[in-house]
Parts: sequence; structure tokens; C-alpha cells
Amino acid sequence: MSDVKIVLEAVDNASKQIGKVNQEVSKLGGSTKDLKTATDKAVAPIKDFRAALGNIAMVAGTAGVAFAGLKKAFDLGREGAQLDYAAGKFDRLAASIGTTSDALLRDLKDATRGTVSDMELMAGAGDFLALGLAKTHDEAVRLTRVAGGLGMNMNQLVLTLTNQTTMRFDALGVSVDGFKERVDALKKSGMDANAAFTEAFLQQAEAQLEKVGDIADTDAGKFMRLDAATKNLSDTFKRRLAPAAADVAEGLTRLLMSSEDRLRAFHRE
Repeated sequence: MSDVKIVLEAVDNASKQIGKVNQEVSKLGGSTKDLKTATDKAVAPIKDFRAALGNIAMVAGTAGVAFAGLKKAFDLGREGAQLDYAAGKFDRLAASIGTTSDALLRDLKDATRGTVSDMELMAGAGDFLALGLAKTHDEAVRLTRVAGGLGMNMNQLVLTLTNQTTMRFDALGVSVDGFKERVDALKKSGMDANAAFTEAFLQQAEAQLEKVGDIADTDAGKFMRLDAATKNLSDTFKRRLAPAAADVAEGLTRLLMSSEDRLRAFHRE
């Protein structure tokens, strides 16, 4: 965890440094006269630009990492921002079916017994909800349960349900035997074709799970829980890092844009 602390300190210090630079940049906004004043000395814009980048590198070095370490922090922050976006999307999708993301995630974790990371659960259930493959809280949990218990590939599962085909049943670990009869019976009960296929698949997969057992009960499941816990910790760190890294990135963007304007003004003189 010492490396994590070092990176966080580097980004935090760099963020403060960029804040100071932003204050100076904001003073330049406005007229061409302001820009001319800022470029009275022929090399001033270039020196200011190099000095700003040098300060950032120096701050990173002081915290025990090189400039490359700051880039790594940006990369992790970028991943964290994407995770935050995915979590927000999951929250809105959960609300669209009359539940909450916290309640749904809790039931998804219980269903998979800790063998799948939180973000992977959000992504998988999010796909079910966004594509209309699951229309209720319970359907999302049931689909996640059979997918986790039988160790299904989520992409294969989504394609199977979207295209309503039995071609990938073998790859998913689900028997085809008796499936058509289930679908026909559900249609006769009043279900439309799409709902009948999904419900028949769920019944078929749940029966298979009872027959072959849950992967969570095996040694493989123990390693899956370790992997999920490790990924949860990593994802939490990335999401924590994201706001600070985003602030520094925004500051750098303003710095670069301002420096470009100042250099253009300098060349016009």
C-alpha cells in the first residue's frame, strides 16, 4: 500500500501546483494587450511553459516517483473515471426498473457468493437491463445467479438471449434437451416469444445448476473469490484517485491551451 500512498501524494501535490498555475493563467484572460504584456520578453512564454511542466515533474519526484509515475497516476485515474461512469449508469438502470443500485448489487453479490467483482456484476446486470433481457430486479438476479454459478461467459450469454438461439448452449454449460418444450409451454400460458425464451432459458439453467453444482462450492470458486476481492480493492483505489487526477488533467489542459494562445500572440508581434 506504500506505492498507493506515494502516487496519491504525488497527484495531490501536483494538483495544488496546477492550481497555482491556473491562478496565473486566469489573470491573462481578456484583451490582446494583456497577452502582449505577457510576451514582452521574447522567451517568456516558452520559459513559463517549460517551468510549469518542470514544476509538475519536480513535485512528482519529491513524492518518490518520476514523471512517468504521474502518467501512471493519470492512467489509473482515467480508469477510475470510467468505473464511476459505469456505476452511475448502473444506478440509473436500477432506478428504471423500480429498485436501487445498492439493493440490486447486494442481491447480485449474494447470488454469486463473492466470486464476481462488484464492477463486473454492475456491467453484466447493466447489459441485461439496458438490452431489455431482464425487466425486473428478480430477473436480473436470476440471470446473474446462473451465469455466475455455471461460470458462463457473459458475452456469450448476452448474445444467446439477444439472438434467441440455442447454438451457444453447450458453451454456456446448459442442456438443450427439453428446452423447446419449455418455450412452447410458456407461450401457451400467454407469454410473448421473447419473454418465453428468457424464462425457459432461466429454468433450464437453474435445473442444470442443481444438477452439476455451483462453481462457488469448488476450489476454483475460492480462487475466484480471491480474484474478485483483489479487483474490488483495485477498483476502489482507482475510483478514489479519479477526482484528483481529473483536476490535474483539467489544469494541464488549461495550461496547454493558454500557452498555445500566448505563443501565437508572441509570433504575431
